[in-house]
Amino acid sequence: MKKKLFFIIQIGIILFAANGFYSCNDTVTGSGDELRGVSVVPNPMTVGQTVSISGPNFMDATTIIFPGNVSVTNFTKVGDFQLNAIVPAGAASEGQISVSLPGGEFIIPIDVTILSTRNITATSMDVNPATGNYWVGPNDNLTVRGEGLGPIVEIVLPGDLSVKSMDFAKKTDASIEIIIPMGGFDRNAVEPLKMISQNGEVFYTANKLDWSGEGYVPPELLLLCGRTFKVWTWDDRVVAFGNGGYNGNTGPTWWAPGVSQFNGTGHGVGAKMAFYLPNKMVLTLTDGNVYTGKFSTDMTKSVGTWSSGKLMIVAGDDPLSIIGGTWGSYNGSYNLYPKVFDIINLTNSDMTLAFQLPEEPTTANFYLYRVVEDEGEGSGVSE
Repeated sequence: MKKKLFFIIQIGIILFAANGFYSCNDTVTGSGDELRGVSVVPNPMTVGQTVSISGPNFMDATTIIFPGNVSVTNFTKVGDFQLNAIVPAGAASEGQISVSLPGGEFIIPIDVTILSTRNITATSMDVNPATGNYWVGPNDNLTVRGEGLGPIVEIVLPGDLSVKSMDFAKKTDASIEIIIPMGGFDRNAVEPLKMISQNGEVFYTANKLDWSGEGYVPPELLLLCGRTFKVWTWDDRVVAFGNGGYNGNTGPTWWAPGVSQFNGTGHGVGAKMAFYLPNKMVLTLTDGNVYTGKFSTDMTKSVGTWSSGKLMIVAGDDPLSIIGGTWGSYNGSYNLYPKVFDIINLTNSDMTLAFQLPEEPTTANFYLYRVVEDEGEGSGVSE
């Protein structure tokens, strides 16, 4: 008798706990067999969000009908007992979901709440005094606020640059936080922010953003790329290439052949290299070849007072290097493309790079450049 009583008490506790957990998630109406295995997750749900509906047997289901009599026929069956569907636009805010089956309509005995994505605004730290719009730029924090933001999976910036959900700094149903990328968007735009839900529905903020904000760009990238991109070419006002003692000189010294030495390699006068925020590089040679890839800078890797840091080519086409970066063209049988350079000098309009020759530890090649186009300045720099 005691053992039986113990089992009865155990079963009672389990049933009580299960009922408690179940009723915390949904408002349930109905009883008996019609509740067995039935669930709607999540609840509340948001327009554009995926909802999973479980029931007794949905193998032959043809239609899901949401509150407001909005039908969905494009859904996914998971086994015989679960249907996954996107909550449709136009669904009523409250009610019950039903499933059309060959034998009739099965009403899910759970009251559901459906939220619409609405009342969306975007804010930043600064306001443009001229327009009154929020002012954003590279690396600024941007917060989108609203209701039912759960299904938003992409935020599209002017110029069709986008930030995907995996790169959101933070996301809740009421807010999304992102960090504005350093480049690629239209800085002249003043417009609402565009957002896309997981079912492709497009939403816009109720307010406009001014994208011409200064933001924050690391100093070395600001000099190298401007606020969008810069194009550099040989500095033909001075000797554009030469050799000198490594970690002892700041420019060409005992050998200075000039740019004419590169005419046969495509690296001569007219060759250009462009650096885009945040890390894109494009090399255009005089022979029509174009190479692309990525770069990085590290201003902690200086060599005494001789250099201020490193410019490194980290990905892309194998021949990608700086203009003139064909190690071996002048020093023997080597045929490699240098990828790491010392930054000897870098200003808003002039740059000197050096490549320390591995086979000559005390010698470096020097390369001198000037800016010919600066998109960040608006009108560019004329050649």
